[in-house]
Amino acid sequence: MDSDYSAVIEVKTSTIVCIQFTRPLSPETGLKLESLKGDNLIVLSEPFLSGSRYLLLVLPEWDAAIIAQMCLNILLNESFEAKEILCKNFVPSIEKSKYNFRDFVISLEFQRELASAFWTLEEGANKYRIVTPFKYKNGTRLAIFLKKTNNNWVLSDGRYTLVHTLSNSLAELCSLSKKPEVLDILAEFGVKQTENYELLIEIERSEYIDASFKLLQCLLKVIALES
Repeated sequence: MDSDYSAVIEVKTSTIVCIQFTRPLSPETGLKLESLKGDNLIVLSEPFLSGSRYLLLVLPEWDAAIIAQMCLNILLNESFEAKEILCKNFVPSIEKSKYNFRDFVISLEFQRELASAFWTLEEGANKYRIVTPFKYKNGTRLAIFLKKTNNNWVLSDGRYTLVHTLSNSLAELCSLSKKPEVLDILAEFGVKQTENYELLIEIERSEYIDASFKLLQCLLKVIALES
């Protein structure tokens, strides 16, 4: 194997791809790869448990970028210092034998940094606090709550936006909650307001990310009204 590379991806046949690494991979990686097995991916990785440097993939249908991304993910998870990958015998439409994976690395590093800005804290049975990098005008981090209500999962602001942050009195709170601007924002993102001034959104078809973004955008817009 060429010592200039951390891994070599080599196409053996139209359905078999071999990846060779400069050093053995951890058993944990082997177990993760085992869990990826499916109709379109067969991982021949039994030697992984004893520390193999080889990964043999049998794929009825495959894409060069997908294989490259899988290889780079392994290099990142296994903390390889070098991220150079050599690709051999790829299909004729692939013009270069050596890929520039700089864009892949930047993308994954951004994803990791973004993920580190959000974290989840368990706050009891069927309730989790999701801390975000955004802040209210008083400097407190904006948080949303994932909780189960009446057998349905919802995302909520925990009554913090209107009750704890933007209002100083019950009269102001009542007035603020009925402002046309606020009601328009809630309607725009499908967010409901309860009698207790809690802002929440129901999660439909397990679309947690979509619901989170909608609630976050809604809260930020409401906060901006009072800035």
